[in-house]
Amino acid sequence: MKQILNNIKESLQHVSYTFKHICVLYKLQLKYIGYIKFPFHDMDKLFMYIFCGFLGVKRISKLHRKYASHHLSKNKNVTYSNVLEAVLDWESARYTKPDKPLNAWETCLKYYPEWESLVDIVLSAYNIPK
Repeated sequence: MKQILNNIKESLQHVSYTFKHICVLYKLQLKYIGYIKFPFHDMDKLFMYIFCGFLGVKRISKLHRKYASHHLSKNKNVTYSNVLEAVLDWESARYTKPDKPLNAWETCLKYYPEWESLVDIVLSAYNIPK
């Protein structure tokens, strides 16, 4: 029971952090795309933190990464739209996550080099600086 309460407490602490991340992602969409193309970005994670906190932050994050199309993986059908959302996600992280100071291009090169050519196309198409 104590672990469940700790999971709930930790999950609720991630709500404002995730909400800020979503807001910055909206601003970046408006800046680079001109409209909000991904209105439900990370909403599943926000919902789980609020209503399924007993699962714990690690399990919630794992579920999110498995099913969210913007978390690129060789096991998923990767589309241009998924790459665009991933790029915006990586770009927004540097504004809201102190442990993730890299911009989208640097994040790609460091953690996802297999997506370099697609990410380069997206950055160029939307004038997102490297």
